[in-house]
Amino acid sequence: MKEAVKKGNGFDWVIVVSSNKEQAKFWQNRLQYLKGQVIGKNTKIFCQEEDWQDGAGQLLGTLYAFKKASQKIDLLKELGRGKKIAIYHTAGQGKRIAPLSFSEKGNKPAIKLPKLVKLNKKKVPATILETAIYSTQIFASTREGRLCVFWGDQIFIPSKEINFGEDSPVEIFSIWQKSPTTKKEWQKNWQSYGVLIPAKIRGVLQREKIPWQEFLKFKTNLVGKSVGSFSISSVLFKELLEEFKIELNKKVGRLETDFHLWMPLTSSKKDYLKRGGGSAHFTRIERLKRFLERENPNSILIKETDLGEKTFWWDFGQLSLYQKNLIKTLSQNLEGKILRKFFELDRFFIKTKSQKNTEIKNSIVIDSQVKGKIENSLVFGVKSENLRIKNALVINSRTQDFFGQDALLYNLLESERVVLEKEEVLTEIPLNSSLKEKSVRIKTKLNRDGKKDWQKRIFKNPYSYQELEKLI
Repeated sequence: MKEAVKKGNGFDWVIVVSSNKEQAKFWQNRLQYLKGQVIGKNTKIFCQEEDWQDGAGQLLGTLYAFKKASQKIDLLKELGRGKKIAIYHTAGQGKRIAPLSFSEKGNKPAIKLPKLVKLNKKKVPATILETAIYSTQIFASTREGRLCVFWGDQIFIPSKEINFGEDSPVEIFSIWQKSPTTKKEWQKNWQSYGVLIPAKIRGVLQREKIPWQEFLKFKTNLVGKSVGSFSISSVLFKELLEEFKIELNKKVGRLETDFHLWMPLTSSKKDYLKRGGGSAHFTRIERLKRFLERENPNSILIKETDLGEKTFWWDFGQLSLYQKNLIKTLSQNLEGKILRKFFELDRFFIKTKSQKNTEIKNSIVIDSQVKGKIENSLVFGVKSENLRIKNALVINSRTQDFFGQDALLYNLLESERVVLEKEEVLTEIPLNSSLKEKSVRIKTKLNRDGKKDWQKRIFKNPYSYQELEKLI
């Protein structure tokens, strides 16, 4: 990954899709300064808002982002010249990682991670989006003339070579494993994902969130879990732009890649309708399928690229996963070592340290000035005279005293004592400058889902997340 960025072997074009104009402007400015650290020095950046009421979905959102960026330069022509283009989707309210997303003024991909980057000669925390962009530059070198699409809140470290070999209109990135043997295992680790199943002849079948009994009918010993990212040929992409030009021009509808493209491409009409698909939509995709078969009858329609069974896949899109994955940086197993190497944390890892007023054990302390008792915790960008924490995350905060176990403190400025109960989360949220209140404290718990809590006032918070959305 370092070499891809350093030598400029990553993507020639990077397109970032944001929720609004302010966020798009933020990323356009910030990423320009991070060339040579996150992306290559010669990479061209285009950041834009998804100005599509109620969201376009990954399929229409990808087509629309490409179309908007093509107003600057003919990107289809660029793909024809063998250029490598990547789109990163970040639009959305960040409900499931609330309230951290509100602490970053609603800009969920700007949530901080424990890595330092240089911005205007000053070291600052890296963000979720920047680490996602950095980690995926390795996919570019063998995907000339293709468009790659990634989520802006996920990082994966492949355990296999991920070069693109045999040509195919569609390539889906996935993790293949032996098929689960119990219903419980399927429901826990597989049912919430799009899955890939070996086809009888060539290629794969894609199925979206199927129940256990339906999976058993395929009688397969192997199954792939889609990571939600893919690459697509310029020929197919051109046809998709033409097929959905009415929706793109009018900015109507919502279509996802899994259910509205991969599944009808690999299903019979009967099977697709049974799973809730529409007849008219299936007919549209069937036309695309026949076109692709005429264009290249010998190619596999959908190719899977297995990232490897031992791939590390870290999702930072939910509050519980944010805490869970960062606490893994303290582990002595292979995953912990890889995480520390990825975030460049090895030199900040302290096994044991004892001196006057300070005792640190199995913790990471980076860019901080702290005293107290710190055990199995990650402390990043913090000033405190007295931390008493265990299994905790303390990020970008100033506090005189903080006591917490299995807790998360984020972006807090407090001169008094702060005490959190087990699994509690506390963050400070800046409000609109026109308001009398400059900021507000919001508390939740790690196991709570902000999407479910959206309209509620919880833990005696002065506002619900829905109310906060109007105030930031």
